[in-house]
Amino acid sequence: SNSGAGVARNIGMKSAKGRYIIFLDADDIFCPEMVETIINHANKTNSDMILFDNYTLDNQTGEIHEPTTFLRKEMLPNKAVFSWVDIPQYIFNVTSMTCWNKLYRRQFLIDNDIYFQNIKINDANLFVAMTLIKAKTISYVDERLMYFRQNNCESQTQNTGKLPLNSVIAWNQVKDFLEEEGVFVKVQQSFVNRITSHLIDRLGLIHNGDAFCVLYDALRDEYFDILTISGHSEDYFYNKSDYERYKKIIELTASEYLYDKLKWIKGRNGRSYNRFRLPKEDLKLGEKIVIYGAGDVGSSFYQQISTSQKYKVVLWVDKNYEKINKPNVRNPREIKNTEYDRIIIAIVDEGTANVIKNLLVEYGVDANRIIWKDPR
Repeated sequence: SNSGAGVARNIGMKSAKGRYIIFLDADDIFCPEMVETIINHANKTNSDMILFDNYTLDNQTGEIHEPTTFLRKEMLPNKAVFSWVDIPQYIFNVTSMTCWNKLYRRQFLIDNDIYFQNIKINDANLFVAMTLIKAKTISYVDERLMYFRQNNCESQTQNTGKLPLNSVIAWNQVKDFLEEEGVFVKVQQSFVNRITSHLIDRLGLIHNGDAFCVLYDALRDEYFDILTISGHSEDYFYNKSDYERYKKIIELTASEYLYDKLKWIKGRNGRSYNRFRLPKEDLKLGEKIVIYGAGDVGSSFYQQISTSQKYKVVLWVDKNYEKINKPNVRNPREIKNTEYDRIIIAIVDEGTANVIKNLLVEYGVDANRIIWKDPR
């Protein structure tokens, strides 16, 4: 029977004989040079664990993206080898809580008795948290060395609804571990920021009404307090949209939340392309708009602007324009030769949007002409 990835990984770890351990999921794609690159780096730095970056591959559309959330370089310390004491406020945010984008020294795992939780979903949370806290030497390879497959209906992430409380159970065990180690207070802000987005995102992966209500009510009535998400001001959160979503859950019942979400998706005229909110309050009538981003948000913005005729899209760009099957999506380099009033960054993730904004400013774009707001 399928006991979950954690049990399988524990069996593999006990059977392993090599110096290093890496966990590879069968549905992902790995660059041919991945293992050699990481091991060479590990041998040079003698690190307990090595972080590296990845692409994402949409299983439904085939689109490839370069996310910034799996390795947050802006949160890394200014040193080649580090530990949690160098970045206590970011240690759980600097990398994703996944085991497949990391290499581990096997003896380090053995010496610290680090294994996976015996649960089917979110089994890596405690494992990754323990390694990040126990490792005396952490380093990273600034390269994208694998393709993480998303929107895969067979993955554990997409089956959250079958075990809706596993996520809070897993994170509560992480909190217990941190308290036992005597470090929880020092890393609490990092912990809270990590789990707030993770837990609320899990609600969006549940497609069963009863399961949704089970997790929603557990968060609202109990676990926001238990996991110390409650009681902080907006400034405590790195992503302001996480704070806004948390506040909405506190204020609304599950049915009110879903009804509010339904109204947002439909939009005032019920058209599907209005499911992402165009920042109209920052636009003036007749302005010439450049849209940066050709995913779901960008497509929604393009349709809304084209239909309203209040503004004009003069250019639609995306870094991966060559891989996107949309003939009107162009190379971002064309911005410098385009007459425009505003650039709207059509991205959900605030971290990715900030990276794009900084790049545009480096290319000479006036920051005051760049707009990003959470479109959800």
